[in-house]
Amino acid sequence: MRRAVATAAMSLCAIIPGVTALAAPAAAAPEPFTVTFKTSPRFGTCDGFNVLVQATGKARTIEAPDGGVVGVSAATVATATNLKSKASVQYSINGTFHTTTDANGDVTTTATGKNFLTDPDAGVVVTSGTFTFTFDKKGKLVEGLSGTGQITDVCAALA
Repeated sequence: MRRAVATAAMSLCAIIPGVTALAAPAAAAPEPFTVTFKTSPRFGTCDGFNVLVQATGKARTIEAPDGGVVGVSAATVATATNLKSKASVQYSINGTFHTTTDANGDVTTTATGKNFLTDPDAGVVVTSGTFTFTFDKKGKLVEGLSGTGQITDVCAALA
């Protein structure tokens, strides 16, 4: 998984590519960070153009007792830029996410609150609510984005 969560999972935390890169002790306060990545068809992008994402704020990740990862972001702003037209939009994303791994090695991410996510089916979106998606142990999407709440289509905003 670590779905280049960036996903680039960006909550922003599920925006945090390589969740493990921001791992910190459970007692630690969220740390300032800046992350930049380009969307890709493998993890989700927009039809006709890729997106450059830069997120700045505070975040921390915690390894859960079950081996999953919990990520929290605060005071985080994500800027998405259409690499073709150079149009850009900003979103405040202050959500959380957690991952669980089943016996087959499939990793399910649950994003709660306001999160910036990429998904091969959904594209580039900002979610507000509770949403999940699952990748198999090889990094292939096996269950697309679903949940309750609001989904903002970042691709439409940048088109």
